[in-house]
Amino acid sequence: MNATPHIIESALLLLVAFLLGCVVGYFARRFSGRSAPAAPAPQATPLPVEPAPVRAPVTSIPAAETPPAAKPVPAGTARKKPAAKKPAPAPKAPKSQPLPDDLKKIRGIGPRIEAGLNSHGVYRYAQIARWSRKRITELDTHLTLRGRIDREQWVEQAKALSKAAK
Repeated sequence: MNATPHIIESALLLLVAFLLGCVVGYFARRFSGRSAPAAPAPQATPLPVEPAPVRAPVTSIPAAETPPAAKPVPAGTARKKPAAKKPAPAPKAPKSQPLPDDLKKIRGIGPRIEAGLNSHGVYRYAQIARWSRKRITELDTHLTLRGRIDREQWVEQAKALSKAAK
């Protein structure tokens, strides 16, 4: 009896099972809402975006208006890189209040989120307790909190902590 046909059938069945598993895994990951771990976002304060000026497309530059050629650099000298712009410093705590509140006492706020809130000028429980819907949406977008402020009831917790601190 020849075993070769059974080996080929088994190999083909294993290949089909592998491909089927890949397809099922792809759709399971895609529709479960989970994605591959992303690199942490930098904690820079977002700058206001100004609309870019609208310019007509340049099709060609006439020969008379060509830019001047760059000056040759002598051998052995390096070109200087333009100085990088320093980011604007984060706003500091108001001088009238001695120390900022420990925002980590609010359930759902950790050190990273507290630093992000501080960079947006939030230091006290009373500030969080007075947040409007517009401010909540703004901070939720800038800090990529995905609805945590409402889900974990930060405003209500801040109101309770603010009353307890008085």
